[in-house]
Amino acid sequence: MKSILCTIFIVFPLYFAKGQTLKPMIINGKEATSIDSVSLSTIAIQMPSTANGIVQYSHCTAFVVKENILMTAAHCLAYLTDKSGVQAILSLAPQFGPDDGSQKRITLTDFRINPNYHGDNTGVYNDIALIKLQSNLPSYYRVLNFDFDLDSTLIAGQSLVVAGFGSTADFGQPDPLPPLLRFASAPFVGGNNSSFQDSDQLLIDQSKSGFCNGDSGGPLYFQSNSKLTPIGIVSHVTQDASGKWTCKSIGAFTRISFFKNWILQALFELN
Repeated sequence: MKSILCTIFIVFPLYFAKGQTLKPMIINGKEATSIDSVSLSTIAIQMPSTANGIVQYSHCTAFVVKENILMTAAHCLAYLTDKSGVQAILSLAPQFGPDDGSQKRITLTDFRINPNYHGDNTGVYNDIALIKLQSNLPSYYRVLNFDFDLDSTLIAGQSLVVAGFGSTADFGQPDPLPPLLRFASAPFVGGNNSSFQDSDQLLIDQSKSGFCNGDSGGPLYFQSNSKLTPIGIVSHVTQDASGKWTCKSIGAFTRISFFKNWILQALFELN
């Protein structure tokens, strides 16, 4: 497939001060209900940090690959000085915001970040990580199965599903909607290399809908009827033709199948 060359922008986690209301969602997406397949496999993760005496929290999105293991983007964890406070936020209602007592939180006990992760404005590579939780997730969550050969069947224009707890508004714009998990469909474009076999990223056209800040680490799903298979991880976006940073340009996902050997080894170590 044709290679797409572009300047990149990492979709960083959303930050908020203690007590501040969050409003995270997918752009132009559909609200997920508690019984949607997306809700039963997609989870918000929260990371605390302290700056000038003020506790701040960032959040990303992750998805379930074992009863106690989540997959997410490396850039969600790589820059944290203290990873011990990372928590998975669970709720029967797929929301993420001030804790009203309906949420359950499970703390990270171990993790693996791809050792070759690199992320700056020169490029983002190997943006993949795994998180092990203190305890198993509630039984209503669904463990997603990998199909490492599935993405080889993709064709340009094919509709894929992206889910997350990220902003519904583009960079620098206020978010008007309440904090709920959302999902959206967007067409597949190709890989980031002239040879698809050698591509470590999957690209989608986000001109109508897609991910933004806070969706980092979320899944790109191949959907067949109600079955969801993860094939990518939300990583970064690009500049549009005018040079503007926007979530409505090309979206890049870490290609899960490219990292098959690392994933299997990391899962073995974490278990």
